[in-house]
Amino acid sequence: MSLNIVTIINNNIVTAADTAVSTEIKGEKYRVHNESKKIFHIDDMVVYLSGNADLSKIIIDEFIKCKDHSIENLKRIIVSWCDKFMEFPVIKVHYSKGKDFLIGSLVSKFENGLAVMYEISQEHNFEIRRMEISKNQTAVYAIGVNSEVASKYLDKLIYDGVPVLQAYQDTYNKLSSSEIGGQLELFIMDGKSIKKIPNYSIKEKDSLKWRREMPYRNTERFKHMMLDANITGSSLTLRDNGGVMKMFPLIGLWAGAENFADAPFSVDLQGSLIGRKAKFIGPKGDILIDTEAGYIDMDKLDIINVGKLVAEMLEVNTILADGGYVNNLTVNRLKTIGKDVEVGQYIDYIDIQDNFIKFITARVSTKTQAKDSRDRLLYWQNGEKRILTTENTGIIAYEYGFNDADIKEKRVLTFEESGDAATPVEYIGTGDNTGNGRVVNRKRNGGYKSEYKSSNYGFERSIDLNDDGISVRSDKGKFSAISKEFEFLAQEGSLKMGISGGSIFELTPTGAKMDIKGDLDIKATGTVTINGQTIKLN
Repeated sequence: MSLNIVTIINNNIVTAADTAVSTEIKGEKYRVHNESKKIFHIDDMVVYLSGNADLSKIIIDEFIKCKDHSIENLKRIIVSWCDKFMEFPVIKVHYSKGKDFLIGSLVSKFENGLAVMYEISQEHNFEIRRMEISKNQTAVYAIGVNSEVASKYLDKLIYDGVPVLQAYQDTYNKLSSSEIGGQLELFIMDGKSIKKIPNYSIKEKDSLKWRREMPYRNTERFKHMMLDANITGSSLTLRDNGGVMKMFPLIGLWAGAENFADAPFSVDLQGSLIGRKAKFIGPKGDILIDTEAGYIDMDKLDIINVGKLVAEMLEVNTILADGGYVNNLTVNRLKTIGKDVEVGQYIDYIDIQDNFIKFITARVSTKTQAKDSRDRLLYWQNGEKRILTTENTGIIAYEYGFNDADIKEKRVLTFEESGDAATPVEYIGTGDNTGNGRVVNRKRNGGYKSEYKSSNYGFERSIDLNDDGISVRSDKGKFSAISKEFEFLAQEGSLKMGISGGSIFELTPTGAKMDIKGDLDIKATGTVTINGQTIKLN
């Protein structure tokens, strides 16, 4: 069952319903799925139908296919299928307790310019109840789970000035439960047209419990059972000292409860098996799977063709004789921490996530015993500290915490841009608070540049390798080259040395040129020899 709320305001009809489907097991409600459509635009009206999910789908499918979309015909179809549905002993006993609502329908439309609603429900023995709302009158009516609370709450929100669509969202968010949730489907009618509003995701409670099933997996089976079955009472019930086991050819086999849905063990006619506790034993008597203890002994099983594996701990002991490795390892994040340290000490590790590889040194701020996702304490299996276990071996596995200010990224490998434009970049050093004082290596298209900007001031010192040549730069800094021997040759070109805005010395294949700004002072401890075909002195 779900919730349908209809509001008549400003001569418009606003009608909405959620998409949740639930079930009850031993007095506790569970959500089954969120894919049940319960409100339909048919001709000049909007029809809400809900209750038993399979029965509702059978009824609305037949009504939509009919040429006769009258309220009377809708009632006839509802009554006909409900009578067939209640012919089954188990179903009749279940719904006769009055705990569950079998079926209910609320139709909204305009007649002669007035907003009208028709209700057909089990609660009123499927009689057609017509409600007409006068023009310029505001009214809120609800049917289904918490209908009285819902209508009062929505009416108050509208009275307080909350916009109608927001009021609907707030109401369904407040009343969300195992029976109300999923998507909010809403229609607005003005007597001339019917407008569908985009679905809104209802905010679910953290306490929501699930027992997932495929939507409408039993609908066709129930339909054929109601149309074709003509043998009743052909069943088997075994009892002994309070225990019970039943087999009904139209339902399945179950044990441990009077009703199929409440049984801790059951098998339906499609072969779907439910068991609260199970142990799967291998040919040698070993336990392969124990559902009560919650483990699978992978040492005695082989897994093949795994599409996706999600694990808290992954250990590869030996794959090949010459070493153990993981082939083609793909993870969302990988951290490498290889030693135990105390609070206040530093630890070096590598952090890999997304398109970053970070070499980090960090000071440990907290050190506590690690826990798994089920809050169980973790220990190392032995002194090698390779395999984690929840068994208390006395060798504690620790979890370290760091303050953001104490985490220093000493080296980072990443990409700038993406796709064909992606550029590999490497940052080395933590730098200063201006972003300078570290090395940046960047491999761009057509070149590679290694750059350092001086601390505080950001003066560039770089080597730039590109398709046209090599550029070396030391802004406002000294360039020093020390060598036992120094050889610098320019092939098929010129060699030029000079001072910006000052003297220049240039060698070319045809000669040499000196352009001296200022005095020229030549000193030698030996002979100075000048040879040339012509020597000109001016």
